[in-house]
Amino acid sequence: VLCVQWKMLGVLAIEAAFMAAVVAGVLVGAHTHEKRSMIVGILCVIFGSIMYASPLTIMGKVIRTKSVEYMPFFLSLVNFLNGL
Repeated sequence: VLCVQWKMLGVLAIEAAFMAAVVAGVLVGAHTHEKRSMIVGILCVIFGSIMYASPLTIMGKVIRTKSVEYMPFFLSLVNFLNGL
């Protein structure tokens, strides 16, 4: 259990570092509001598409086995609620 907690803290640290790098890169690299908005908007579209497509990666196995045993329920539920 302790190992899993450390692993999750590591993932959180990587996500925080990525976010800080995006913020720093946008602030330094784009000097107008329009350019910054365009860059952040493109990143949001990319990562939003990845988030909604992630449950689809397992759909082949679900269709082949005709069982939802492999379908990540909480990921699907959170994506559904987020879409609402």
